[in-house]
Amino acid sequence: MGLTATETSAFLAHAKALGHDAARLLAGAEELRDFGLPALDHGRVFSTADDASRARRADHFFNPTIAARRRLGQGVHDRCEAGVFAGMPVAQSDLDGMAGHLPFPVRASSELVRRIPAGTEWDVSARPHDWGREYRDDVVRVVNIGTLILEPGARLVVQGNLFFLLCQRVIRLGEDDPEGWQIGVLATPFSVDPGIGPDDGAPGQDGRHGGAGTDGLARQAVPTLLGPMLVRDVAEDAVDGTPGGGGTDATNGGPGRTGGAAKIAEITLRSIEGNVTILAAGGDGGHGGAGGRGGDGGQGGNGAPALRTFRGELPAGAGGRGGAGGAGGVGGRGGHGGLASNVYVSVPEAFVPQVRLRPLPSRGGAGGRGGPGGRAGASGVGAPPGIPGRTGEDGAPGRDRPAPPMFLNDRPVEPPADFPFDPATRGVSHAEQ
Repeated sequence: MGLTATETSAFLAHAKALGHDAARLLAGAEELRDFGLPALDHGRVFSTADDASRARRADHFFNPTIAARRRLGQGVHDRCEAGVFAGMPVAQSDLDGMAGHLPFPVRASSELVRRIPAGTEWDVSARPHDWGREYRDDVVRVVNIGTLILEPGARLVVQGNLFFLLCQRVIRLGEDDPEGWQIGVLATPFSVDPGIGPDDGAPGQDGRHGGAGTDGLARQAVPTLLGPMLVRDVAEDAVDGTPGGGGTDATNGGPGRTGGAAKIAEITLRSIEGNVTILAAGGDGGHGGAGGRGGDGGQGGNGAPALRTFRGELPAGAGGRGGAGGAGGVGGRGGHGGLASNVYVSVPEAFVPQVRLRPLPSRGGAGGRGGPGGRAGASGVGAPPGIPGRTGEDGAPGRDRPAPPMFLNDRPVEPPADFPFDPATRGVSHAEQ
């Protein structure tokens, strides 16, 4: 199971480029170093690609998925990454745009042997706060391993870092599982859009209920030998009940946030025992919040009762109409699926049949349900019925986004049509901020 002299030499050479101590590594220690990259082109030292490989990557780097976002802020990152990963020229304006991120945070680790126990996940992700940076800033994560041993159900995962992985030897233990995966290039576990707050939109607030109308003022009479005699009259319109107050409209549900972003990655496996599946996916968008419920209309007041006197009958007052219900809030728009970048996997051609790549699209979040309208208030006797509030419209769903473009030995790989996948188990819950 030990490395050959050639493999050990290659492992130690990469470790030296990362500033790691060879003696400690050969003694079984893990070397971990955080530092800043003073210029973007210095990142080429982390890559195993030669000039021929970079030239092949240049032919496909700006594939439709990457080219479609060239006008976004991500487009500047893409063009700068094309210089590091594909040897393409970078315009000075793009370098100037990235200058504020320098020195670029880097976490590099080397380990002669790493065994991931059965059913566990080794998450190698690094977060910008370790460098005092804003949480959405990019971080480069470099992992150099002599022998990587994957027990059954074990996984190596990176979430939202620019990623370089070099393994001299990968040993996959246990039976092959065509529906499983062992290495995951996943999204940041939080949205990187300009918003704040949780991934799912907040529900709208319910409207307030309308107040009840007042009953009409009753006339008063006293009995006499001739019959009831009016002793208190009121204005003609005062005998009518007043309308109930209208319920207020609910507020709209909040929009879901854009899913986390999966960043560019280069994975180099020099020798493989068993089969290895590498999965890459952006984060799913958050769901829109439900619209609030409209406030109920207030009850209309009753009219004063009719009154018979010896001079004749005085009619009853009119009942007040029930208040209108408030409108339900509109459901929040679902968040769009997260962006994803190119993923390059390199293995000797003899091991290509043992590698499966699984690029998966990111899903847009569901739109929030529109809130129900408020109920109309009950009307006073004889008054027309009140008007119920209208139901809010459902929010629009977020857009799905394409799977990360994946390349095996610099050849594009088509996404699978029906790879079974449960997003709840992939570790991109967007819970962190």
